[in-house]
Amino acid sequence: MIAGATFAVVGEKDDPALTVVREIASGLGGLGGLDTGATDSGAGAAQFVFFTDAHAAAKLLTAPAAARTAAATDSRNGAEDNLSAALTPIFVPIVRGADEVTALSEALTKQLTAAGGTVVPDAPRAALTLISLRNGRQIGVATSHNFDFRQADAAGRLAWAKSHMTTTARLVQKLGDMRGEKILISLILEPKTATLALLLRERTGADVAVFAPANECDPAVAAALQDREIIVFTPQQTEIEDRAADIRAAEAAVSWKPHWLIDDGAHLVRLLHLAHPESLQQLRGVAEETTSGVTPLRGMAAAGALRVPVVAVNDAPTKTLFDNRVGTGESCILTIAYDLDRPLIDSEILVFGFGPVGFGVARAARALGAKVTVVERDPLRALQAQTDGFHTAHTAQAVATADIVVSATGYRDTIGVAEILAAKSDAVFAVAGGVTDEINSAAALADGAVQQVESPYAGALTLRRVDTNTDVHILAFGHGVNYTSGEGNPIEVMDLSFATQAAALLQLRTELAEARPAVYELSAQAVRDIARVALNLDAETYSGSYTAPSREALTPWQNHRYREEEGACPR
Repeated sequence: MIAGATFAVVGEKDDPALTVVREIASGLGGLGGLDTGATDSGAGAAQFVFFTDAHAAAKLLTAPAAARTAAATDSRNGAEDNLSAALTPIFVPIVRGADEVTALSEALTKQLTAAGGTVVPDAPRAALTLISLRNGRQIGVATSHNFDFRQADAAGRLAWAKSHMTTTARLVQKLGDMRGEKILISLILEPKTATLALLLRERTGADVAVFAPANECDPAVAAALQDREIIVFTPQQTEIEDRAADIRAAEAAVSWKPHWLIDDGAHLVRLLHLAHPESLQQLRGVAEETTSGVTPLRGMAAAGALRVPVVAVNDAPTKTLFDNRVGTGESCILTIAYDLDRPLIDSEILVFGFGPVGFGVARAARALGAKVTVVERDPLRALQAQTDGFHTAHTAQAVATADIVVSATGYRDTIGVAEILAAKSDAVFAVAGGVTDEINSAAALADGAVQQVESPYAGALTLRRVDTNTDVHILAFGHGVNYTSGEGNPIEVMDLSFATQAAALLQLRTELAEARPAVYELSAQAVRDIARVALNLDAETYSGSYTAPSREALTPWQNHRYREEEGACPR
């Protein structure tokens, strides 16, 4: 993830390509300030290094000063948990053509191996070479700008995820002994979810199972989990288009009778309430991941239908401020650019919704040079969009000119027949995050649109409007584009989200153990503890830091400016 990561550029300071890269990385929330020439070792501690000069990049990594900087960084990052060493910095060649990318990355690899480095086998991703330097530090060198994660080895991807999820690991450790208890995880099944399952099993002793529908499951990762004796409820790959197979897998998952459920969209907890009373009796608590899940759960609680306590993980700041606002926006826009295989600069992008996800999508699109317009029905959020520098518009006037339309509302039928018919020829639609039928392609087909056998974009649904004989394209068949076409949100934000899930489980097992059925917030203390762990602040450091006094201590109600007693109102 670029947001929050340090980055550097290596090459001529006036190189236009590096100038653009610097602007994009800064726009996505990257921490710059490490720009460097051929002799400066300041890039030694950067998480991403964009380079146009292989010799200069190699010199940075092999210079004694760089080695000392790297060693200090490794020591600091690895001190909190022996699960991993420091995050692996990635060196990305910046050139125009694919052949040039390969040549530049090979040149850097050759220079580093000549200096005593060794290539590490089984890289966690295709288009990435891992190199172990003489000082013991490991770096990654991108060999292509097209990172097709499906070509990478599942075991390597799991190891990569585990090495980057130290916050989750430490929060899971706090759960203690859970032997004899069953935890069911219903989340998109990819390496980060798999890592959560493995950590729960390894560090608590609980029995752990994972459920995912076919379109949210990576078959290679599912197989790797099964090889490690994690129960997986998901349709076989041959049934990937079979909705009945998803239903059978969901029924099997809830029939496993879990004690604890980590849910996504509240689908399994609602299935338990409506059709599996015998399994519901064993369920002790639920941690809900998403906005689309918390909303119906609050409706169930208001109607008196909820039978177990629920922690709204989605509403915790350590989830919403990072997963929704940063991770989803960045991963969705980058996946769209990858699927379209073209730059987004000067593209007209229309974003429906300006909640946390919509904000993140709009910000990331703008960082990549797109012209962004927001459609938001809530006047307060529309005003916020304007003050954040985005144009706002009504649906009808905006869809007709948009190159790309992204739904970020989390509501069904956000984009219906009217929007699809109003779009210009070859307009692209996508869903960020998403719920079922957020783009109502079925209604468009019923209204006369014709599904095309082939689409110019892999994994997309192309509809031809017979009245105009023009096409529109719906990426990922209207599912969440980042987790269907890509590998979901970045590891860094999912580390925070899954740490929040672990904290929610702890709260359910302790202070909410005898609580009445309701939807609860994660405690403020738990949120602060997660942030402290993520920042690698130990308890002593944390307690010694500046802490704002309570509101009551800061402004006792008896104090006002016009009291006569001297010193009664500090200024």
